[in-house]
Amino acid sequence: AKCDLKILNLFSKQQPGPEPCARTCSGVSRYDDSGKYRWIDWYDQAYKDTDISECNFTSPPVITITMKGYGGCPAVKLWDAFYAYSFRILAEKGATAHGMKSSACNIFWTANGFVC
Repeated sequence: AKCDLKILNLFSKQQPGPEPCARTCSGVSRYDDSGKYRWIDWYDQAYKDTDISECNFTSPPVITITMKGYGGCPAVKLWDAFYAYSFRILAEKGATAHGMKSSACNIFWTANGFVC
């Protein structure tokens, strides 16, 4: 099956790779992840790391996130997306790890980048 993906620019003035090397990778960073990838309280906010190492990007990809849960999910943003293997999501002020878990706040993500 043929796919058409064209990445126009990347983070920090990196040069796009050749078109056959472009990849779209997507997944869900679940509210009930444990260990290193769980929701963590940080001052008056909550954050969560997401592993994208299985996408095999060779440089940091362009990432889009959205969140869905049961009612009380706050706004989120990409906080640290400078790596080819992971990114960090930061919830707005007042959010707690407990609240993110109890509202089942899942992060749906799509990453577009290069694998060669």
